[in-house]
Amino acid sequence: MARAALAIPAFFPIATRTVPGRTAIGAAGNLGWIAGTTTQQGRPNMIVLISLSVVMLFAMCSLAYMLATYAVPFFFAVMATRFAFAAGAGYIGAGIVGLLAGVAFYGFFAYLYVTLRSPGLRLAIALIFAVPAAIAGFALVHGFAREAVPSEVWRKIFSLIGGAFVGLSALARLADPSIFDDR
Repeated sequence: MARAALAIPAFFPIATRTVPGRTAIGAAGNLGWIAGTTTQQGRPNMIVLISLSVVMLFAMCSLAYMLATYAVPFFFAVMATRFAFAAGAGYIGAGIVGLLAGVAFYGFFAYLYVTLRSPGLRLAIALIFAVPAAIAGFALVHGFAREAVPSEVWRKIFSLIGGAFVGLSALARLADPSIFDDR
């Protein structure tokens, strides 16, 4: 069928496709053939796309968790990167400076935590490292829970639990980084 035969204006977003033996007209529901997401069987490519979406969601959640756990070294690395770029180091030089600054900052904190014997100083270093991580974990879980949990009370409860989990994980990584090795 042609557009003129259906009296559909040319600006109306409707897709037509001619298949040998018949004409298919599809609106918003059946546009998979445009993006190439269907095969002759109909659904196998969609299963692959859904599986890849789940894998990417898991990867993004684990990346967000790692960034929340290492909030202070990551923040320090970003500050050093911005300073190096503003000083004229360029993109690659600033990236290298930021990476080295973040690793050095974490190494320095871990070294101080291990070598100092004063419980007050160790507590101060642990709090400097773990409190921003707990705040970042709270914000991370609150961002996810805002879309999934309708109750404000339960949203805060889940966010507090997530923040505590990330803060304690950051504290454990500072105290003994070898417990997270896959050996």
